[in-house]
Amino acid sequence: IVLVKRGNCTFVEKAAHAQNAGAAGVMVYNNEPELMSPSSVGANVTIPLVVIKSDDGQAILDELKHGPVAASATNRTMSVSSPTGGQISHFSSWGPDPELQLTPAVGAPGGNIFSTFPLALGGYTSLSGTSMASPYVAGMAALLLQSRAGSVGTAEVRRLILETARPAPDTNSTGLLSPLRQGSGLVDIWDSLAALATVEPSQLSLNYTAPGPDGARSGLGQAVRTLTVRNHSPTSAMALSVVHLAANSVSSHFANGSFAAPPRAWPESAAAQVPHDTLPSAVVESPALPITVPPGAEQTVTVRIIAPAGLGVSEGWFYSGYLRFSLLWADQNGTAQTLHVPYMGFLGDYTQQDVLAVPSEGFPYITMRGSPEPLADDSHVSIDAAHHVAVHYRLEHPTRLLQVQLVDDANSTHGYLPYGYLEYVGRNYQTSRARFSNSTVNGTLFEDTDLTRPVDIKPGAYRVRLSALRPLRDPRDPDGFQVWHSSRFIVDSVSLAKNATGAQPTDDDDDFGDDGSGSNSRLFRP
Repeated sequence: IVLVKRGNCTFVEKAAHAQNAGAAGVMVYNNEPELMSPSSVGANVTIPLVVIKSDDGQAILDELKHGPVAASATNRTMSVSSPTGGQISHFSSWGPDPELQLTPAVGAPGGNIFSTFPLALGGYTSLSGTSMASPYVAGMAALLLQSRAGSVGTAEVRRLILETARPAPDTNSTGLLSPLRQGSGLVDIWDSLAALATVEPSQLSLNYTAPGPDGARSGLGQAVRTLTVRNHSPTSAMALSVVHLAANSVSSHFANGSFAAPPRAWPESAAAQVPHDTLPSAVVESPALPITVPPGAEQTVTVRIIAPAGLGVSEGWFYSGYLRFSLLWADQNGTAQTLHVPYMGFLGDYTQQDVLAVPSEGFPYITMRGSPEPLADDSHVSIDAAHHVAVHYRLEHPTRLLQVQLVDDANSTHGYLPYGYLEYVGRNYQTSRARFSNSTVNGTLFEDTDLTRPVDIKPGAYRVRLSALRPLRDPRDPDGFQVWHSSRFIVDSVSLAKNATGAQPTDDDDDFGDDGSGSNSRLFRP
């Protein structure tokens, strides 16, 4: 039996390599403390593969120092306690989306779920991911439609699922997990079926809260939103009150501006001293609560949400929280229910956020293809089939438009590099794999954004100009781009290859057969 640490190639590849080397089986020890169920199904894989916890793997490694270790297995299915049960899976995605809308929408059971599987592969297995979580939510929607006899549409079903979800606390901090991590919370099928009220909207995306031009608010961002609460009971009045629950603030950057993956959170620990002004707050401006809502009626509630002025505006914080609607009906059972509406906003001016990596991370830069050394200013190069100037860049935020162009000393554009005009480009992976992307100066440029009209590069002095549109900016506004210029290089001669169109920008490592151990993924791919 081969003992392997999780990471790099896929489980199928691990099993195939071990089988080809004569192994009877594969035991993979996790690189995370949690349990997980691998998928090692391959057309030519016949040996078993199992995953054990990281601690168990280390214990076996310690024993192997003294000689072979015997292993045995039973053919029984057992239920065991998951050490991370009830928590967000480490591989679950983070929000918001590139246009500053609150995502994800909601959380559902999706880690180590024992469920049906193709009969040819055993009929049942334990798997993790949205393949497990999505059926839970789809089943909830079916039950809601059935219970309401088709009287609700998709928007109402979505509201019932989101608003009855239960926000989870952060086990490492004093507050709730950010909605950017869990959405509205963990779905609750019983409460969604029993709900007698709804709130519109179900989630609040506050955009960004920059200081006013006169500085009167001293950097304190505020947002006012009006929500509508509907009492769906046809017979009983409903008492309504609202309280605010602060959630963690999160940032994708450290205080020095470098990228943080995974994001850092505030409060940073349960023991941290938390000044009041580092947490968001909210007040109900109207009406005075509690208030009674008649049967079948609705009531508007206006809320002012105040950003945490005590956090550094330059550190890229997303603040968040929940509005808890406590509801009590005047029926014989004294029915009581709670609904939650999450909110999220950005502290500062989101339109000024950088897209390109900060200089301390070493990107962007140019080299001769195949060389790790950056080109020095005024380097002389010759372009031919074997010699290209490679452009290496890293995106830390998705961009609506990315342009890679060749410019002269007067900053006049000579054309786009191959694949030098890209729309809706996702950020790079945040792990060592796929950490940056590439383009190339190979002798051919393009005059048009469709990259269909090629022109040849002439000898001369050039720089590469990389332009990335900042978040929420207009691509027609030149000031909306973050711009980088490479070192100056001098092309002495150009000898075009037969295929001079270059390669599509790729990540630094094209081995994407990951086993799911990466911490982040792209939001979009071109």
